[in-house]
Amino acid sequence: MKFFYKYICFSILLFYTNNLVASHAGGMDISYECVSQQSTFDLYKIKIKFYRDCSGSPAPGDIDLIYTSSCNSDMVVVSQTAGPVYITPTCTQSGTPCSGGSLVELEEYEYEKIISLDKCSDWVLTACVNNRNIAITTIVNPSNQPLCVQAEINNLTFCNNSPDFTEYPTPYICANQSFCFNNGAVDIEGDSLVYSLEIPLNSANSSITYNPGLSYLNPISGTTNFDPSSGNLCMNAGNLQVSVIAMKISEYRNGVFIGSIIRDIQIIVLSCTTLPPVLSGFNGFPVDVTNSGPLEDSLNFCVNEFDSISFTIGASIGSSSNKIISWSGLSNAISTPSFIVSNNNTSNPTATFNWLPTNADASFSPYTFNVTVEDDACPINNVFSYTYTITLNSSTLFDLNYVITDQTCAGQANGSIDLNISGNNPGPIVNWNGPNNFNSNLIDLDSIFSGDYVVTVTDISGCQVSDTVTVVSASPFFVSSVLDSVSCTGLNDGSIDIIISNNDSLSFIWYGFYLFSNPWSNIFVISRRS
Repeated sequence: MKFFYKYICFSILLFYTNNLVASHAGGMDISYECVSQQSTFDLYKIKIKFYRDCSGSPAPGDIDLIYTSSCNSDMVVVSQTAGPVYITPTCTQSGTPCSGGSLVELEEYEYEKIISLDKCSDWVLTACVNNRNIAITTIVNPSNQPLCVQAEINNLTFCNNSPDFTEYPTPYICANQSFCFNNGAVDIEGDSLVYSLEIPLNSANSSITYNPGLSYLNPISGTTNFDPSSGNLCMNAGNLQVSVIAMKISEYRNGVFIGSIIRDIQIIVLSCTTLPPVLSGFNGFPVDVTNSGPLEDSLNFCVNEFDSISFTIGASIGSSSNKIISWSGLSNAISTPSFIVSNNNTSNPTATFNWLPTNADASFSPYTFNVTVEDDACPINNVFSYTYTITLNSSTLFDLNYVITDQTCAGQANGSIDLNISGNNPGPIVNWNGPNNFNSNLIDLDSIFSGDYVVTVTDISGCQVSDTVTVVSASPFFVSSVLDSVSCTGLNDGSIDIIISNNDSLSFIWYGFYLFSNPWSNIFVISRRS
């Protein structure tokens, strides 16, 4: 009941704030840091970053945070701790920041609060600010739409830290030019990150409405391509516009969902008089990474602790003669990579990446790192950011397990091998070699003869492991007989004595004339006709 009253008060406050506060929200994100893990609860530092349009009303002094779960719920006020920081990449000739020009200029403000969360699997944290930037052109009634972000926390087992961002959520892009943006999410614990585009929120349970023809999957007038594994958002905008999109980053540890954060991003499309810079793929191919294939911005490598990973990334595209390349990422690598940039502040800077990974590094694969190139265009510096992926594996991580069915009868092809492979990248290549020039690329073998079978497993990184599996042969048996014929026609004093070697597991049945049958190995009284 206490929370219900708090929630009603918050809703009333939000109603009046909607009517009293002018539009100024250009973006926001939420993150969290584990401060202390206890037996029944955890302490988290909640961090909110708010991005204010300079032409709007002042930034709020604090932001209300509602957090709910199946365990309990509450609301706190998160106070401003830093800001403003001017983040618009303007050139030196643009004049005084936030001085009332025609540009959409933005400032960053930070808010922090430590809260206690009981052990629960379904925490949802919501923070809202009123209202969105009036400059937005792609959604319905933007200046009356609150901007909300959310985080999810599953702290039943882990007291987790969310990813941090190395890029601002306010990309400025040139109309009719290829552009890629990446948040540069870095997770210090090496958890698996999965990215998704979401409809931006205007409350805890509702979202904004795009203008006809647009959606969260294509939030601009133009083309949009999104990679959920890296978070790379690539666009080519057809005209001047200001749009919004929300990106969700979900975390998994050992396959278990442990949390997520949502970032609200504002995309500003400008008319540019210069060609903006673009990064290349590995070793300069392709020159424009937005045209890259899966092997040109993602690398698979087999760790043997002798060979190093080495490649270059360039930025030859772009009309500026003053480009700067920088990078971030691989913070959870055990061995330290190097990223050395040559020819910064020229028209063609080049970065060289070198890394000698260890087998221990392979255990925390895959790795991502973010590269940014920025020029000196006016009035806004062009900024292009892209995330590259390195997937490691090691033969020491391979684990081959078998279920073997041995041959049941000598000379028959009724053996089998069921193979289970773990510790490797998806889609390994399997090759079997066996008796009598046997060869197969199937994972499991059926209807095979006895003998030694050699299996070789190779994954996409080039890691390879071989093993020998034996299908045991059934023991052969030999049959001999001792016959004693009947002494006289019509009598039944004949006999047949069968001698069989290795006959412990054999069964017998005799057939003869007149439907004669007998399940024993020896027959002592038979007639001549039998």
